[in-house]
Amino acid sequence: MFFNRNAIWMGILVGLALPFAGYGVLLMLAERVETVLFQGKELAEPVFDGITLQVLALCLNLIPLHVYNKRRYVLSMRGVLIATSLYALAWVFLFGSDVLRPE
Repeated sequence: MFFNRNAIWMGILVGLALPFAGYGVLLMLAERVETVLFQGKELAEPVFDGITLQVLALCLNLIPLHVYNKRRYVLSMRGVLIATSLYALAWVFLFGSDVLRPE
């Protein structure tokens, strides 16, 4: 299979694509859950904040990290970690002041 490769570029590819696609799926699920739970009621704030969904999407990289660890694909694991680190740094740069500031 194409994804069964022990290469850094494969890990980076998986590490960049999975949170991106997962965020879209999480957004759809969150919207669906809100419509089912709160049928027609107007909410002041969304139940699932976009920032929370972004962190959850980033955590989806734990799945390929675990799979690559079990298969001993060290180079692919490094690629996933590189992609996760890049996403995490971008998230902290963009949203860190909103989340980490004391109120």
